[in-house]
Amino acid sequence: MPKDVSVERGRGYDIESIDADGNLFFIEVKGRADGADTVTLTINEVNTGRNASGSPW
Repeated sequence: MPKDVSVERGRGYDIESIDADGNLFFIEVKGRADGADTVTLTINEVNTGRNASGSPW
């Protein structure tokens, strides 16, 4: 059950999704130019990931 939250400022992710078992996922969508070696995260995206339950950071 994905929900687009990308228009809501300050979330730190673009999609909330709940699987069949009720697990909640926060998904950040990124794109990059052809041939690029890196992807850039904002400080808000990094902090959101750090604060998420089960985060490896």
